[in-house]
Amino acid sequence: MRAVDERAQREQQRVLGERHRRRRHAAPSEPVVGEAEHRAVAGVQHQADGRPCPRARHRFAEHRDIGVVVAEQSLVELLRTGPHERRDRSRLGAVHAGNVAGRRRGVSFFDGFALEHIEVGDVTLRVRHGGRGSPVVLLHGHPRTHATWHRVAALLAPHHTVVCPDLRGYGESTTTGDQSKRAMARDVVELMRRLGHERYAVVGHDRGSYVAFRLAMEHPVERLVIVEAMPLIERLERTDWQFALSWWHWWWLGQTAKPAEAAINADPDAWYSATPDLMGEEAYADLRRALHNPDVVHAMVEDYRAGLREDREHDEADRAAGRRVECPLLVVSLLQDDPELDYGVGLDEIWRAWADDVRVAEIDCGHHVAEEAPDALARALLAFL
Repeated sequence: MRAVDERAQREQQRVLGERHRRRRHAAPSEPVVGEAEHRAVAGVQHQADGRPCPRARHRFAEHRDIGVVVAEQSLVELLRTGPHERRDRSRLGAVHAGNVAGRRRGVSFFDGFALEHIEVGDVTLRVRHGGRGSPVVLLHGHPRTHATWHRVAALLAPHHTVVCPDLRGYGESTTTGDQSKRAMARDVVELMRRLGHERYAVVGHDRGSYVAFRLAMEHPVERLVIVEAMPLIERLERTDWQFALSWWHWWWLGQTAKPAEAAINADPDAWYSATPDLMGEEAYADLRRALHNPDVVHAMVEDYRAGLREDREHDEADRAAGRRVECPLLVVSLLQDDPELDYGVGLDEIWRAWADDVRVAEIDCGHHVAEEAPDALARALLAFL
């Protein structure tokens, strides 16, 4: 067993070393940042043994139009600039997540936001909305509810009308059983129409990123933000043993021979790890209520089943037809989210096969960016929207 562990460790070191080599020598035009400079500018975090986090360097294959935003630039300074000035800033780069105290500072839970349950065709969505300015809709992932966005929403609200719905079947939103991203995207379109918005920006994280992508492919969208994701078909076709090992839940939730619902419902708190310290008391309580509802659990599992069936088929049809994202796209990379995975190319290169105007930004944090690094995410969004 020890020999097997040592071989696995050597293989992981080889993969990480190859990724590091590619980043350092990706393209002659890439502005490679030295280690000391990168620590000062991007706030790169280090592991316990002192080595830089494997993904805490430029992940993208090309940086011809991408620079580095100094981490010390304050959010207040960015908020003072007008929306058009921010929109013109194409030089988005690595931003630091900030310290733990900064992440957990007191932020009112959707203060000034309206809470409604709105019928959108055959389902009803729970939604919080507020703020002023051009509209942006924030789409959460699995297993979260809209409440995951509460800190980010507070930072965007002074300059944007912010809409945070529960996706169909999640939280307190209902579902018909169709958990395809196409159905979820239609829900968002109708919701925004009911709220008086015909054109808007869309931000998607985790499963919400696939909804955001489908929405931009089939409906008018002003701007699209994808957080640490690629088109679902690209993810499936790039599956290797490391991805299968790290993301095994995709296949377990997606299969139907031995349904996952029974195991999850037996002890939802054991299955889903989350803490009020990270999420905030209100968001955590909202999540626990949802996870203890067997109907919600079933809908979330159906989301993954749709991902392996209908959603994959929709992506395949788009690619075959040559359909592309027509609006500007910002891809946000999370440097500590599964850093051992190696896609062979940068996320921006993958997305350039699907969109013409691709910008990139990096945030030094883990998967749940809206909870771990709300300030850094808000800075990246405000600079792009």
